[in-house]
Amino acid sequence: MFYLDQYLKIKKKNFFVFEFCKQIDQPLNFFFEKKKILKQIVPIPFSFYYPVIFELKKSKIFTPSITQDEWIYLLTRRNKDSIKNLIELKLKDQKPSDNLRKFLNLKYKYICFFIKLNPDKNNIDSSNPRATWDKKKIFNLLSYLINEKYIIVVLGLKNDPSIKIIREYVSNSKLEDKILFLIDLSDSYDLIDQLLIAKNSVGYLGNGSGATEIFYYLQKKALVFDHSLISYFLLPHFKKYRKTLFKKYIVKDETIQKILSEESTNKLLYEKKEYEIIENSFEEITYEINNYLTK
Repeated sequence: MFYLDQYLKIKKKNFFVFEFCKQIDQPLNFFFEKKKILKQIVPIPFSFYYPVIFELKKSKIFTPSITQDEWIYLLTRRNKDSIKNLIELKLKDQKPSDNLRKFLNLKYKYICFFIKLNPDKNNIDSSNPRATWDKKKIFNLLSYLINEKYIIVVLGLKNDPSIKIIREYVSNSKLEDKILFLIDLSDSYDLIDQLLIAKNSVGYLGNGSGATEIFYYLQKKALVFDHSLISYFLLPHFKKYRKTLFKKYIVKDETIQKILSEESTNKLLYEKKEYEIIENSFEEITYEINNYLTK
């Protein structure tokens, strides 16, 4: 997102990007020539990225490259056609993995699907406010999409917990020809394959994840469920390409259900009151599949 915003500036003679870790090497190599990319001798490995960045941000010598206000601007700015055009221009001469190319040539009507599993329905710590606990609902949604004549492409790496449970469901239900996995279609799950699978899809269904940004900038619809409310989700230009269904919560001995927001999440964790989280229902989600995602 930051590099897209700074693209024209970086393309100028005396501006460069710094590849400090393997987490960002693919986007940088996709958008910029090699001569514009500066690399450190030993980049931070992918698996250590988040722990290292977390510790780095606590350092007294750490200075953010952009302010909090600038970051909010990046998150809330309008989705310009120029970004989509730039991505498609860069994709023009790129080749997908062989298995993905064969799949795309079949011209299936397919929806991309990703689930972030929550081990406990009432766990709202860390990234769990945007994760799903109800596995039965997940399987019902997959069955619903199949009945609606869609092929499903499941996103995610092999270490994502949802991959294992969906694979088991596919195997037990003998749905190998209806539910496919991008990790099986892509040789290395690289950015090119992720962009192409998104570009040629009907859209995205599932939990909030980094993958939704790809769909957003390609101007493909995404229906996100079981998420906490973040203010910029409600901006009209944002809702055009991404609709979000929010979790609710109810505090013990109270009767009113409230939308789970970033603020209420922090309050619940701080006050340590007893509460129950209410995820979006199967009926809520399928209604929006019909009236938003596939409309």
